[in-house]
Amino acid sequence: TLESIGKKYNLSRERVRQILNKIVKELSSRDVALKMEPFWLAIELSLEENIGLMTTKELAERINLLLLWEKKFDSYGLFQFVKMFDKFIYESGFNLIGLKDSKCNDCEKLHRKIKWLSKSNDKLSYSSISEKLKTECCENYCADKIKGKNISAEFIQFMISKNNTEDEPIFYDNDFVYNTE
Repeated sequence: TLESIGKKYNLSRERVRQILNKIVKELSSRDVALKMEPFWLAIELSLEENIGLMTTKELAERINLLLLWEKKFDSYGLFQFVKMFDKFIYESGFNLIGLKDSKCNDCEKLHRKIKWLSKSNDKLSYSSISEKLKTECCENYCADKIKGKNISAEFIQFMISKNNTEDEPIFYDNDFVYNTE
């Protein structure tokens, strides 16, 4: 929050807000946008290669590999930076960053497949769900994106929570997906 940042740097909440507004204004300038183009391309490329959604940690590691910049991104800094722009979605509860126009983020078929897998087993690990989705997913668009990729537990949890219904809920913890509490 603005207040917590202010306390950390001995600034008022209002001063932090002013600094943030100045940074956003500067980042919006054409000169800065041109300098940041490799960064944006690296983010888009990384997300497109990974079903349109990645954890902030995975994305920061990928960006640092692609861009050999002296200053490295950490997941928190990347998350704070990317959430200022409306081209991306960010889910703080799952530490995910994604492309707004990615088809997999809203794929009901993918959620139905996860639901079907959880119903056919009392308890299912994320790795086994990932393996099944890699080989049995949806439409041609999605199948091309998912084939051969490991689908993270965070992505699976995001899909469950985004599409869960009261009449047929799916439950999950750090290790497994369940069809009953």
